[in-house]
Amino acid sequence: MTSAIVRLPMTSDPKSSNKTTLQVENADLRHLLTQAGIDAAHLLAKASLDATKNAAAGRVQQLLLKELHHRVKNMLATVIAITSRSLRSAETLEQGRVAVESRLIALGRAHDVLLQAQSAGAKLTDVAEVQVLLARPEDFAGLNEAYAQFFPKDPPVRSVARLGPDLGSILVSIKLIAVVPE
Repeated sequence: MTSAIVRLPMTSDPKSSNKTTLQVENADLRHLLTQAGIDAAHLLAKASLDATKNAAAGRVQQLLLKELHHRVKNMLATVIAITSRSLRSAETLEQGRVAVESRLIALGRAHDVLLQAQSAGAKLTDVAEVQVLLARPEDFAGLNEAYAQFFPKDPPVRSVARLGPDLGSILVSIKLIAVVPE
């Protein structure tokens, strides 16, 4: 093994001295990598690829965190609306508590159903039948508009009826039946 003693030129400029030191260290590193049979260019290219992948992963993580934040805020707004509506129509504190609790449990169950449908691979194109119950018949035109947006072509069979007794804040009930291919 050969060794070399490198003498750095003396300079009064610290920036120049640091630059010269860095150049010498880089040259020494390249020399050692060559002796070890390691391709410095390949190693640097790999490091660059790894850094690019890390940067992309960081951007994806930030995007997911922003989306999660947005969804949590939406969920909290929903909980506030449920609580407000439940307490407004309650005659006693206990009735309000029960109404809020039951509506939040129903919301949780709805999310469970949506997650199960998604994990089963169900898509809107798999929907074979839609049943809609409206509390207010005057909402029928809005229902038609929304239905056309969700099912722009070849819509599934649909039935619409008036929701039975007044159920407070329940304005619509929708049931979808999907046939998921195996």
